[in-house]
Amino acid sequence: MVQVVDANIVKVNKNVYRVVRSFVESSRKNQYHWNVGVRYGDEVIFNKMNKWILRIVKNQCVAVLASDYGVEIIYRPCHDKCSSDGSMLEIYHRGKIELTVATIEDAIKTFVTADVPYAIPLQLIELIEKMQYYMSIEPTEKMQSYSACGQ
Repeated sequence: MVQVVDANIVKVNKNVYRVVRSFVESSRKNQYHWNVGVRYGDEVIFNKMNKWILRIVKNQCVAVLASDYGVEIIYRPCHDKCSSDGSMLEIYHRGKIELTVATIEDAIKTFVTADVPYAIPLQLIELIEKMQYYMSIEPTEKMQSYSACGQ
């Protein structure tokens, strides 16, 4: 059934906003260096210089988006099995929690914004979909079957 829900607009630190916006709006075209992942052990790393680093830890079914500005965004698609508090997405700035999202439904209705020029509200589901895209480039059995996460 189609329904309409109220948006949840969350004001975050400007560095958090800039990292989210840069990541979400970065092109997926092959010619860009940040679309080349480097496998290092059980991790794959994508790096957009001076903007963000996406680290995918395959055996843990976790993606971590980080920046030099103290931003760390942790995404667990199998959060119900591998997160102690049940959160799917956690956003930190300088070690302090800015925002947590427990479900896809919450991500659909949650937007982040900040006091920066030309800010537009960014829907968190876009962030999650982009992280899922990078996680699916070289899927493992654990990532395809979330039941194995955290075991």
